[in-house]
Amino acid sequence: MSSVVESSVVDHSFNSRTHLRRFEYNPCSTRRCRQFLVSHFLKYYRHYLAAIFAIEEINKDTNILPNITLGFHIYDTCSSERQTVANITYGTQDSSFNDRIHFPTLYNTMTSENTQDKVIIYLLKTFNWTWVGIVASDDGNHHIRNEKLKVQIINSGAACVEFFIVVKEKYLASMFDSIKTIKKSTANVVIVGINMRDFFYIFWSLAENSERKIVWIFLTITSIEFVNYQITALNGSLLLELPQGNIPGLQEFIYSANPLKFPRDPITASLWDEMFFLPTGKGTINNRNETLKTFEEYFPNFNTYRLTYNTYVSVYALGHALHNMYMDSIGNRLDPSKFLSRFMPWKIPHSTCSKNCPPGSRKILIKEKPICCYNCIQCSEGEVSTVSDMENCVKCPKIQWSNEQRDKCIMRTLDFLSFEDVLGLSLALMANFLSVLTTTVLIIFIKYKHTTIVKANNRELSYYLLISLILSFLCFLLFIGWPTKGTCLIRQVVFAIVFTFSISCVLGKTLTVVIAFSATRPGSKLRGWVGTRIPKCIVLLCTLVEIVICSLWLINSPPFPEFDTESQRAIMILQCNEGSAFAFYTMIGYIGLLAFICLFVAYLSRNLPDIFNEAQYITFSMLVFCSVWISFIPAYLSTKGKYLTSVEIFAILASGSGLLGLIFIPKCYIILFKPEKKTRIY
Repeated sequence: MSSVVESSVVDHSFNSRTHLRRFEYNPCSTRRCRQFLVSHFLKYYRHYLAAIFAIEEINKDTNILPNITLGFHIYDTCSSERQTVANITYGTQDSSFNDRIHFPTLYNTMTSENTQDKVIIYLLKTFNWTWVGIVASDDGNHHIRNEKLKVQIINSGAACVEFFIVVKEKYLASMFDSIKTIKKSTANVVIVGINMRDFFYIFWSLAENSERKIVWIFLTITSIEFVNYQITALNGSLLLELPQGNIPGLQEFIYSANPLKFPRDPITASLWDEMFFLPTGKGTINNRNETLKTFEEYFPNFNTYRLTYNTYVSVYALGHALHNMYMDSIGNRLDPSKFLSRFMPWKIPHSTCSKNCPPGSRKILIKEKPICCYNCIQCSEGEVSTVSDMENCVKCPKIQWSNEQRDKCIMRTLDFLSFEDVLGLSLALMANFLSVLTTTVLIIFIKYKHTTIVKANNRELSYYLLISLILSFLCFLLFIGWPTKGTCLIRQVVFAIVFTFSISCVLGKTLTVVIAFSATRPGSKLRGWVGTRIPKCIVLLCTLVEIVICSLWLINSPPFPEFDTESQRAIMILQCNEGSAFAFYTMIGYIGLLAFICLFVAYLSRNLPDIFNEAQYITFSMLVFCSVWISFIPAYLSTKGKYLTSVEIFAILASGSGLLGLIFIPKCYIILFKPEKKTRIY
């Protein structure tokens, strides 16, 4: 069983350079055309034969519409809408034809303008063309179409439109204005929406005496026919073309076409009369060599046809649609991959209002300029941008910092006072030297403990003071090296208690001098206080107060190790946070209070008849001690990192050295070098 399915495959009137007589055969038409106008008639006849060739192939293919034969009628619309019939179009791109309410019988196989707009937007984004121009025609449909494209480009954020030129056909003034606008512009990418005649007038005017390279993007190419020199001049521009492909057997089919093969075809008959100058008007063949191969120069490479190929594919689309509809099954599909265009490698031109902001910088908009126009500024310190054209820089994590180029976060330099540093090593050597020196003094005092100079002014307090000085010099070990939770917790406490004990011993020695000489006065009530009991109690009581202060500090807000990333750029300081600044300065303030009391008492007793000048030496040592710690406070507040720790270590060593040098070194000198002066008789 077989049946005939009639379909009409018409897109537009086939134009030619000559006026052909009207068709004699048109059984379904209610109106005859007076003439048939064709431009480049061989090209359009090729489209016509491609449709017939596709129908014949479908009829021979058992996999598409088996037992069903497709037939066709050829109509001429005579450029009249009343003559049109439902059709599949392969040439129009107007998106308005997708409206099924107003155009229910039209089936478009061409990509619509909306799709074409998406392609252009994709191109602009892909090649980073953010600064473009548009040249539009004043024709109503084309003008509206280009206006839509402009709006879509701006709304999508793909680019900014520097200029939108409307070229009026046949108006030279409009052409001149367009040329001036393009010459003054900085956009190197221009979207073309005008006819080729007007375009090439503008193009050659711009190309003359100019080395500027402009990438032209052509919206519609169905009517573009470039000759070789034009293709060369436009090298690098883009054509949004229809897919091209090979149609096996079409060449032989076209060359075999003649009025004998299509006896009832008025188009072939009329074409034959014109091409071979036959006067009969019947499309007869006078010579068997009369084939279209005679005009093969008008049929270039069959693999590059676009509209012809699109016509061929359109018929196949109809065949497959009918197959799915009639057979209720899915047939074999064409492989879309073979329609992919092949692109040759080429250098991508640039078309931007501003140069790309490289990594390490960010965009800053220019006032009264489109958003595509901007300046570039380097990211701030501690911030980076890893890709081009970033609007905001990204802040590095706390443990990292930006490199010099501001395009990468790198680990911060870790900073703390260590024994490997020159500063840390110098302080360590100084502390060790003072510790050894103090130990030597202690040994000397123990060896000569029975001498008058050692026994005078409370020998036991001298031992305690020397031992506390040794400990104070050694407590620097808690300040140098990697701060840990344990070292941060005890270092200030150890320093405070040891130093408080030292100052308490000095205060005890000073009170011993005052009590001793005051008790010698007749009727003095201080005779009962003479001895070591009162000074020892003073030392114990003063030290106990400092222990209470430190205990409350550790209970309420103990020190802890921390990373300081705010004080210095690109450096992460590992330090001990004292926890409570109030507790820390209370501890330091208490030591200072004891030092001032000791200085005051020593100053009052400076004129007492002490044969070894003990009160004077204590006065000078306390002056040194107070001067060091008064200077310590502003220095401590103004330094950060390892220098903060070194300032405190230096204050400990300097104040301890003052006590050692001014109280004990003179006595050691007498013991070792002036033995005759170490007796009471002297």
